[in-house]
Amino acid sequence: MVRELLASNMVESDAALRYRLNEFANIAQEVGEEKFQFAIQRCLQIYSKRWEVTIAAIRREAGLDCSPTKPPYVEAWEVVTRIVRYHLKPNANGQVEIEPRIRRVGEGFRAEAPAGLTLEIQRAVDSMGGWPSLYESWPAFWGARQTHFREIY
Repeated sequence: MVRELLASNMVESDAALRYRLNEFANIAQEVGEEKFQFAIQRCLQIYSKRWEVTIAAIRREAGLDCSPTKPPYVEAWEVVTRIVRYHLKPNANGQVEIEPRIRRVGEGFRAEAPAGLTLEIQRAVDSMGGWPSLYESWPAFWGARQTHFREIY
């Protein structure tokens, strides 16, 4: 069945063929022979053209995760966004402060402290002008702030 996928007109070079065979072997080792064979059969049923069957499609059909890994700044930026949206509030003097978020739960209320704020994130925020600077940029200039954060973090 794998020969069915490796049509000679698909492979540009011997190196590309070796790469595809290595990837197929890795998938077969990871999931087992039976599951790999099922994934190949499923791909041949789903896709009408051989070149549509990619290594990622076979990995998906074999039940493996093919989603790209997130860079570390993405999760940090989600923490910053959550804090700006839910925890930054101006006080009586107009200064912006981090406060617990008050949420209604059933009949009562619950205070939630900002979660996930690490020293690295705080340093990056401080180098961007601090929380007041981020608070003033929300939401109009948020994309530019994210780019700046990515470069710093």
